[in-house]
Amino acid sequence: MRNILASVLCGLVLVVGCKKKEKEAPPAPPPTTDPVGSAGSAATGSGSATGSAATTGWQLGAGEMYFGGKGTGTNLVDWKLEDGSIVQLGIITTGKSAEGRDEGMLRAYRDGAPAYDVGPRYSLDSSKNHWAELKTVPNNRVLFRYGAEYEGRDARNAVLLRWDADAKRVVVAKRWTGTFKDAEPTWLTTGTYTATPNTEAENDCMKVVAKMVACEKDEKFRVAMFARAKEADRPAMQTHFDTHIASWRTGPEAKKQCQRWASDEYVDTHFAEPGKLKNLAEDTKLTCDQFAREVVDDGGLPVAMTDAHAKQ
Repeated sequence: MRNILASVLCGLVLVVGCKKKEKEAPPAPPPTTDPVGSAGSAATGSGSATGSAATTGWQLGAGEMYFGGKGTGTNLVDWKLEDGSIVQLGIITTGKSAEGRDEGMLRAYRDGAPAYDVGPRYSLDSSKNHWAELKTVPNNRVLFRYGAEYEGRDARNAVLLRWDADAKRVVVAKRWTGTFKDAEPTWLTTGTYTATPNTEAENDCMKVVAKMVACEKDEKFRVAMFARAKEADRPAMQTHFDTHIASWRTGPEAKKQCQRWASDEYVDTHFAEPGKLKNLAEDTKLTCDQFAREVVDDGGLPVAMTDAHAKQ
């Protein structure tokens, strides 16, 4: 999952999950078969939807538009909360990057408060068939999918959103990234994430932790581990990482950390996938810097729930 969510590494507690692999259906096709850059054609789920920009609680800024060019049921939805109030969500395109990639973000609005942007920005290869869509799912959640049809570990991305009643805003509950051929985990469409204890995955998790402990003093390892972080965030990230490494040197603490990483405390789940854990744990030929790059490519240093929400 190359470059996935590198901007949110600042939470800095390394997630290596330990949940039992879920039963998955064959890989699903991308949400849209429409032409490149189209808004898509997937269903919007149980929430009501609106395609009229005039009904939203925000004004589009200069250079902004809805993904695909206009508001539709897949890029603009009304999400009815448990208290009966409505949150409007829209996928906004801000234009192209210097490399020609389509870029944008998810915007939210609830009556009586200013509109705000939610979660990670998306960046999609406009030369490939690509998509972005919103869909309401059970458990009072909304699924935000985006991706492109290409050979890469971050071809498909999904963010499960929830309403934080205390903060009075939409926040990220969980996020997932995979290749174009990967099947999405079932919790994305059920709206409920559960981690079942998995002894084999937990053991692989502890091997990965042990490898990090062994490599912590290697300068190339440290450079590779934090290379994609924002320069201003890097010192704090390294200090936080060093603090945790000190406790991971003992088996019991490493095991506790693996169990926490597989819990609902974290928004990231990529190290909760047994296959990825096993690949990292069993590839003994990797040098420390190669190992660090593999960790980063598989999602980096995933973020604790509290840190992710503080960042939004």
